[in-house]
Amino acid sequence: MKIDLLKPDTIETSQKPYSKKKWKGFFIGILTLLIISAFFFSSKIISSEEGKFTNWGRLPFSKSKKHLPENKDKIILGEENDRINILLLGMGGTGHEGANLTDTIILISIKPSIKKIALLSIPRDLIVPIPGYGWRKINNANAFGENASPGNGGMLVSQVVSQVFDVPIHYYIRIDFAGFKKLVDDLGGVKIYIEKSFKDFQYPTENHKYQTVSFEKGWKIMDGEETLKFVRSRHGTYGEGSDFSRSKRQQKVLKAISQKILSWDTLISPKKILAILNTFEDHIKANCEIWEAMKLVKLAREISSDNIIHKVLDTSPENPLYSAIIQDIYGQDAYVLYTKTGNFSELQYIAQNIFSLPEVQKEEAQIEIQNGTNWPGLATREAETLKKLGYEITKIGNAKEKNYEKTVIYDLSQGQKSDTLQFLKEKFDANVVVGIPTWLTTSFTSLGESFIDLDISAHSQKNHVDFIIILGKNSITK
Repeated sequence: MKIDLLKPDTIETSQKPYSKKKWKGFFIGILTLLIISAFFFSSKIISSEEGKFTNWGRLPFSKSKKHLPENKDKIILGEENDRINILLLGMGGTGHEGANLTDTIILISIKPSIKKIALLSIPRDLIVPIPGYGWRKINNANAFGENASPGNGGMLVSQVVSQVFDVPIHYYIRIDFAGFKKLVDDLGGVKIYIEKSFKDFQYPTENHKYQTVSFEKGWKIMDGEETLKFVRSRHGTYGEGSDFSRSKRQQKVLKAISQKILSWDTLISPKKILAILNTFEDHIKANCEIWEAMKLVKLAREISSDNIIHKVLDTSPENPLYSAIIQDIYGQDAYVLYTKTGNFSELQYIAQNIFSLPEVQKEEAQIEIQNGTNWPGLATREAETLKKLGYEITKIGNAKEKNYEKTVIYDLSQGQKSDTLQFLKEKFDANVVVGIPTWLTTSFTSLGESFIDLDISAHSQKNHVDFIIILGKNSITK
């Protein structure tokens, strides 16, 4: 694989570029709907000092309401397949080094049938093929698109993400740093819970130098400048010095901003709404018509905050990436990320199945898998599947007996990890042995060594295993 991190080339793309005639996307639609709701359902707007309608005609609703009835029965992209994918991009913008590089890439998916939203953070340093450029960091795609054809950056990123993750990208939203800061300030700040205290001694300044930023554990109301530092910090202490920890902070802030936009204080204040709309006009681009945005908002409003799935791709043992240091064409060290498999199959599996992935982080189950059949490689195959789902597989091997007709799961957690047990039971169509059996003889092969454990309780404590799965013949064809 040849990777040229810096050399420019040409772009060939058949996708339709961004059109200024289109509305500014999903968030414009959110605020439009809020304004409409406020107008019809809130007498406070009419009576408040901020509720004077001197600027009301500037709102998108005043220009687009006549088109809404004719589009109310139309379906938006992805709706027919019960999955709408929106790409959220954050970039530096004018005045910042690497102005068009995307620091933030989040795949937002909406599944209307189950009323859930999934957020999948894609690391900026992931090496991917970019049309016309070969293998590059994924955060370069927007810059290449803009350099080739101003306004086409979002479309090129969408094309790359779609090819890498094998999912369609229906819409994109792109915001720059200045717009992000102003949005937070327009909202009066956002309230964020900082999970751990940390410092970053290498936070970049606008004059290409460094400054120190710090955050203390606990709740804090942050203005736009501080919020931007919180989501951009890449060199924090105490485990906050990676793109992966940053991605988690970005998802946390995104949720806080959404809640603030939908709050009553925003809804009853046309002054705030107008300020936010001006920010969107100057700093946000999207490829979404107003009627599409309105339907997206309608779907999003039906989803509880408890039904939001968060997933960050990182280099932890249960995730599909690993990091490396390579040299660019100038001999400079560059941090990059590759997939452990050498292809994008696991990334595609996660993206395509994100709504069915169990939230394994809640229980952190550790699983041992044994092949109870004569079918070679069965335990390895099923272990790889569970790893893709985020489970930790402690051991893989062969059971002493090879005559299991049906898969058996031994629950060594004593009922403490019921969600995981339910998932495993359904996935393998397995019989479950409740509690810890008095003994279980296992002839187990791991890393070329064989051993026998007679005491399951001791086995569990010694090897930190929550579940032992002995695969039966019913798993061969699953």
